[in-house]
Amino acid sequence: MNNKYKPPQLISACTDMLNINLQVRQKGKKEVQQNLEQMSHEYGITPFYKHGYRQTIPLLQQEQDKTILFCTDHKCTGRPFIHLQLNPSELDKTLAMSLRGDLDYLLDTKYKEFFFNSNVTRLDIAADFRNLYIDDLVCRNLRQRRSAAYYNQSGRTESIYLGHRKSIIQMRIYDKTAKNRSKGNFAETEQVTRIEATVNPGCSFADIAKIKNPFDGLMIYKLSDLIADQRLPFSFCDSIHHRGLTATLNLLKPDEREAVKTQLDEHVYQGFPADEIFRQWKLSLRKLLPLKVQYP
Repeated sequence: MNNKYKPPQLISACTDMLNINLQVRQKGKKEVQQNLEQMSHEYGITPFYKHGYRQTIPLLQQEQDKTILFCTDHKCTGRPFIHLQLNPSELDKTLAMSLRGDLDYLLDTKYKEFFFNSNVTRLDIAADFRNLYIDDLVCRNLRQRRSAAYYNQSGRTESIYLGHRKSIIQMRIYDKTAKNRSKGNFAETEQVTRIEATVNPGCSFADIAKIKNPFDGLMIYKLSDLIADQRLPFSFCDSIHHRGLTATLNLLKPDEREAVKTQLDEHVYQGFPADEIFRQWKLSLRKLLPLKVQYP
């Protein structure tokens, strides 16, 4: 059987980005700054300016890992004093323990406060699929009213966005294999499509596993199936390809929109594994266990 006719298969789910903020009282800022300067001296690095923060250093220098940034002292008053940016998918247990050691040193007695009273402002949950082809993919999310698609020079779909980047949830769908090859990584032998949810949880680092599943309400279709349904005009399917399903539905009158939605329901992929994505993502959080502290 041609792979294009096989149901999508979930390969893995993980945290692809995590941004954490912590406000520090005035009397504790000097101590954190001194620790940062001392670590910078030991690592032989010069703190730099990033994200509006005056002092930023990459952690885990022994691994030459610059995807984990520790930032302090934002130029704008009222902004959180500490900002941590990391990609947990690149951590194993050993690196996570090393990161905990760095944070323990930098934060000193404030580490427990960082764990329980911090604010997670960005959480990217990435799910990778086989047998999901972005050129034949139509997506709609009941939580989001905005959608957009982007194309390469040959007119092929490159990525699909659902929701605004400042929304509580934004979905991004793209060909991960093509992205990796553009970076010079040719290891993949099959096409992998990534569906990534960017969430603003508004919770502490300790509570990220308690968020609601951002993949609930996501519906996927094959564009070829919609084109084959002669009840749907080709112009409607062409508009979906260029505008996205959500935007195309919004162009219809209310009564037309409801009628089309009824027809679309016949083509939605019923087995989309939203619960399994969320389960695998929670399991992937185990690599962050070295960062955990016990409840007081």
